[in-house]
Amino acid sequence: MTLTANRVSLFSERNELEELEVDSPSTQLFDGSILARDTGGSGKLLKGADTANFVFAGILQQEFVPDTSGVTTITVDENKVRVAVPGSGRTYTLPIGSAVDETDIGTQVFIVDDETVDLVGVTTNDVLVGTIVNVISANVVKVRI
Repeated sequence: MTLTANRVSLFSERNELEELEVDSPSTQLFDGSILARDTGGSGKLLKGADTANFVFAGILQQEFVPDTSGVTTITVDENKVRVAVPGSGRTYTLPIGSAVDETDIGTQVFIVDDETVDLVGVTTNDVLVGTIVNVISANVVKVRI
């Protein structure tokens, strides 16, 4: 059947940020960190790592500084941070472990740690981050998530 009138579709705006909960409220996370979720664990945010059962969760858009004073109890809302999630269409300049050049544009990259990405075959668990859209230098790429 073909569409015969305007349709209202629910969708997420490109470049949307989501508020997601961190797994360990005692761990500092820096703005721009690569984040992951453990599909075999709580599903909350963790520092990105080349780890089995991890999936890419996004790029952190604000620093998370844990309350270590012991004076207050951290609430769930205080554990939430703004994250640019996969599929947002955002691009980020990230260090890459392998030397790359313009022929690598369009190649997928994978998590090494909370700062670095690399090519398939270099990482063990191949936790997909996104696609190289530009090469800034031999060890810095722009990645669309």
